[in-house]
Amino acid sequence: MTNLKDLGGKDIVCIGQAREGLSLEKFLTSANTGIASFKFVDQKDSPNYLEDLRALDQAKTVIFKSAGVPGRLVPVPYTTPMNLFFSLAKEKNATIVGITGTKGKTTTAALLHHMLADAGKKTVLCGNIGIPALDKLGEIDSDTIVVVELGAYHCADLETSPDVAVYTNLENDHLPYFGSAEAYQAAKKRLLITANQNTKVIFPKDEVKIASWVAESGAQALLIDTAKTIDLSKTKLIGAHNTHNVLLAAKAASLFDVSQGSALASVKSFQPLEHRLEVLGQVGGKTFVDDAIGSTPEATLAGIKAVSESVGSIGAILLGGEDRLYDFGQLVQKLAELNIPNLVLFPDTGSQIKSQLPSNYSPKLLETRDMNEAVKEQVVKAIPNIGAGAFAKEEAKL
Repeated sequence: MTNLKDLGGKDIVCIGQAREGLSLEKFLTSANTGIASFKFVDQKDSPNYLEDLRALDQAKTVIFKSAGVPGRLVPVPYTTPMNLFFSLAKEKNATIVGITGTKGKTTTAALLHHMLADAGKKTVLCGNIGIPALDKLGEIDSDTIVVVELGAYHCADLETSPDVAVYTNLENDHLPYFGSAEAYQAAKKRLLITANQNTKVIFPKDEVKIASWVAESGAQALLIDTAKTIDLSKTKLIGAHNTHNVLLAAKAASLFDVSQGSALASVKSFQPLEHRLEVLGQVGGKTFVDDAIGSTPEATLAGIKAVSESVGSIGAILLGGEDRLYDFGQLVQKLAELNIPNLVLFPDTGSQIKSQLPSNYSPKLLETRDMNEAVKEQVVKAIPNIGAGAFAKEEAKL
């Protein structure tokens, strides 16, 4: 396990200067850590920056890796800022709840944090949700429940398990990063790397592979029934899939003496997160929903279903982005089935979606790299009787 005493007198090298790396630098250079030096290495320094790590004196150097760099490409031993955080939080005897999954982990983590805070519990929220974990270390003591969202990038390098593990689901994602579906799932499994009979694992009862991992680890399995329904009409959450997230969060909250009634009541005051089926407002009688975080075909399908059922028929949808080797077959079928009249397609995958559109489905298409063009030209077409100038005025209200 990574701890501070291992860093004393060492040269610290961090691969990647993203938000997590900057948080590590701030922590190690401002705390009384006793390190000898700190520096970043990045691709901009040299195309061989990873191979160059072999020349470092491993006895005098500790290498940290930011989450965005695939560990399979690093040729020397390393650790991560998240591992350091887990070690230091456990030294403080804080309780760590680690939440992961292919979809829904951010909303589930935020819901749990909200339920706990609403019930008067001391809790912090950090991790993949956009809050570097080390930034929250000063707020943690033995009474703190630490809710950490863990992406697959974080899970892949975990050295120790959380006290409570929550799996929202398990599909395939980030294939270019991991190289294969098997490697991606192996990364998710590492959430249970040191799990034992004292570890509690919450997951949907129909996730067979997760169930096998939990049984192998000897941890306690706590299941939720995804067929159960919850009335979300008095909340700001859109879509039946959010029932799944609420049930997971409520089950986790129950481990900290928060009743299900209290947990569900607190959902009414929960503010949905940015870019997660976030209703932005209305222009020309049309509702604009931001679901940009739905970056997999499955998540997009869930978003389409939620909007269709909760808001109304879809006049335009923006699709595309980084090529992560997804299968767009089911998504394209749904677009055609709903006969969505306007599609805005972004690279790199917009062209793939276009090539798979069936011959009996002919939406108006805009292929662009420019979000302003997408909104101000194509989306206006979905709003009868409103011109671009009028839309620009209304857009400011969103």
